[in-house]
Amino acid sequence: MRLFVSGLSYGTTNGQLHDLFARAGHVEDAQIVLGLYSRHSLGYGFVEMPDDSEARAAIRRFHGRSVGLRRLAVSAASTDEMQQEEEQQQGELDEALAGMASWDPLAVLGLQGL
Repeated sequence: MRLFVSGLSYGTTNGQLHDLFARAGHVEDAQIVLGLYSRHSLGYGFVEMPDDSEARAAIRRFHGRSVGLRRLAVSAASTDEMQQEEEQQQGELDEALAGMASWDPLAVLGLQGL
């Protein structure tokens, strides 16, 4: 079962997320979602637990639990959360491309008007 975990500290690593959820059972994968260009944590991630009963136990154990100064929200991942991740990354890409469209390399070099 794929779990959606939000409320993570921005400094949380994949390994820390994995180790936390491993307390509830076998973790196949744990990934913090990073900004496409910033490569900084967006404060949420996904945990893959192959045993559904262990995954449900992890939801009960960690949902609402305070970790650091933040309170975790843990649920079975839905297509909404996965779509949110894709939209966030697409938004960052669109923003970066818009910035490039107005970038003038000659102006940066002080050569505009030549």
